[in-house]
Amino acid sequence: MRRPIPQPTAEQSSKARDAHKMSPPEVTGRTEMIAGYKATEYRMTGEKGEIIELWLAKGLGPFMSYSGGNPMMGGRSAPPAGWENFARDGNAFPMRVVTHGKDGEETMRMEVTSVEKTSLPDSLFSTDGYSEFSLPGFGGGGGFNPFKRD
Repeated sequence: MRRPIPQPTAEQSSKARDAHKMSPPEVTGRTEMIAGYKATEYRMTGEKGEIIELWLAKGLGPFMSYSGGNPMMGGRSAPPAGWENFARDGNAFPMRVVTHGKDGEETMRMEVTSVEKTSLPDSLFSTDGYSEFSLPGFGGGGGFNPFKRD
């Protein structure tokens, strides 16, 4: 069984940005080699005063997180954080993300420690032999949802 992952519409992306109000990313001018890639630092401030250090690298493809929700359920979950949208829209990959609370204390860190470039056979990405899964109203279209509580 296969189910295509729907891409977010402009309206959904706008709602996600609104859900995570942040200052526009500012380039600090600092760069650093992280796991063999040149990463550029950006800083953003959240509506609660948290500071996000975002180190982005080009050449690894866009970042795709899970915080947009389970694609099998139509992506309905917490919208992605503002920095995730910024990285995805800029076709950049976050090599390091550090969040500091208003008091300056580090509250979260995510960092790439190694990157292994390797070729993968096209057959790993083939959906040949699978039929497309479709259940009207399940996973994003309204209607029947066995996981929804009344």
